[in-house]
Amino acid sequence: MRKPEAIAVTVLVQDMDRAVQFYSRVLGLSLHTEGEEWALFSEGVLLQLNPEPSADVRYEANAVLLTLVVANVEEAFRELTALGAAFYLPPTQNGPFCSAALRDTENNLVQILSFSEAV
Repeated sequence: MRKPEAIAVTVLVQDMDRAVQFYSRVLGLSLHTEGEEWALFSEGVLLQLNPEPSADVRYEANAVLLTLVVANVEEAFRELTALGAAFYLPPTQNGPFCSAALRDTENNLVQILSFSEAV
């Protein structure tokens, strides 16, 4: 895989509205764009908020996952798979985002992400 274009940090939250208010009003971050289940702030490093998985869905997720922003998720997916990375979520389009997810050697979540010009 080529060097990532940017690094984004995703924080899983229990209450999206409360978290968006905290990051924008309390911390003063600029809300770049948001959807029903995500919010994206851009302050040099992208900060993305997402709801925690529901109690009936077990992802064994940590509170923070590392997101690598790439130009093309499909291409990065093929390159990383060829290098032995085991993805549990293949490239998936979700609105303006395309993402795929794997775990690192410590079982931490790592996501590769690209977004359209509209974001």
